[in-house]
Parts: sequence; C-alpha cells; structure tokens
Amino acid sequence: MTILKKDLTSIVLSLEHSQLIEVLSMLVKQKPECAARIHDLALQALHQIKETDVAEAVYHDLCRLTEDDYYEQVNRFNGGSYVDPYDLPYEMIVNEVSPYTLKIQDFRTRKLFREESVYVIGVLNGLYLYDADASRWFSDYLEDFPYSIASTIYASWISCHPDEASRLFVSARLHELCPDWDFQH
Repeated sequence: MTILKKDLTSIVLSLEHSQLIEVLSMLVKQKPECAARIHDLALQALHQIKETDVAEAVYHDLCRLTEDDYYEQVNRFNGGSYVDPYDLPYEMIVNEVSPYTLKIQDFRTRKLFREESVYVIGVLNGLYLYDADASRWFSDYLEDFPYSIASTIYASWISCHPDEASRLFVSARLHELCPDWDFQH
C-alpha cells in the first residue's frame, strides 16, 4: 500500500501532541534503528527556532486576551473577595506567557543554550510588541506589566548564563528589537 506524502501530512497534522508521541514511540519499538534518526531530526527541528516566529506567537497569544476574559475572571472572584483591577490583567498576561517561560526552562535543562537565547529574545520582543500596541483594551490597567515580566525573564536568563559573549549578543539584539526598554546585565 502506497501512501501519498500529502495524505501522510494530513494525518500527522490531525494528530494531537500525545498521539504523535505515541506513534513515534511505537515506531521506535518496531524499528529501533529509527530512534537515532528521529533524535537527529528532532534536534534539527529545535535548531530552527526563529526569534520572529516566537515574538509573533507571544504577541498574538497576548492579543487574544479580551475584555470578556477579564470580566469572567472578575466575576469568578465576586464570591466576596476583592480583586484589584490592576492585578488581574497582570495575572492574565503572566498566565499567557507561562508556556513560553516553561519552554525557556526546557531548553536550559536540555543544555540547548543557543536555542534558549533565541527563544528568550523572541519572548521579550513579543512582550515589547504587545506593550507598544496602544489598541489593547486594558492598556490603562497594564502600566509597565509587560516590561516587568520581560525584565524578570531576562534576569532569570542572565543568572544562568555567566558567559559575557552570550550576554552581549542577547543584550545587543534586545537593544535593536526593544529600543525603549532597558535590559541591563
């Protein structure tokens, strides 16, 4: 039975993350010699991270936050406890950025430092783009929250990367992409 490439692509794209892992695991069990090739291809895919793609993803995820989301969260707390209207948008942004910070930690754990650096630049640039977008519905509530979150991520990255060359590279790139923000190392 011959499977066309477009059919295979369609099937693979329809799989959920856990299903794809299950398929790869079954393939390795049935053909152990495929494990090394899968490993090499996975590493190759990891090395293809583009800071612009990460920045766009962060920006778009944050732009998905709506006023309805905000009021849904406020109503959740209306059981008697007070919610500061300035704290909630911050928490909402932190929650949206959380998967990205977990990915940064994953790169660090795997010792993929170049990819981690590119990813950090992308995340911080995405936060910068979001902060610069005055059309956000809750911009009055945000003050400097995107910058505050970005500074925390950057400080965490700096604390794990003592080499001056990496710091200078990331700092210079952030200066280009986020000229209104000050990232000190």
